[in-house]
Amino acid sequence: QKHVAVLERAGLVTKQRYGRRKVVRTNVLGLAVARRLLDRYEELWRGRFDRMTDLIADTKETDE
Repeated sequence: QKHVAVLERAGLVTKQRYGRRKVVRTNVLGLAVARRLLDRYEELWRGRFDRMTDLIADTKETDE
């Protein structure tokens, strides 16, 4: 239940009660927004790791 509450606060799911039943539905728009944000972070971190790899390679060449 706590996980669903976190997803609900983030706008990724909605929760409705039907009698005793609780139905959780995906918010497709919210997931699309989250996906775009995560894609941007992935691009950022890939660039940072690429630069770090280049720096390490340059350092090794200098040491040789």
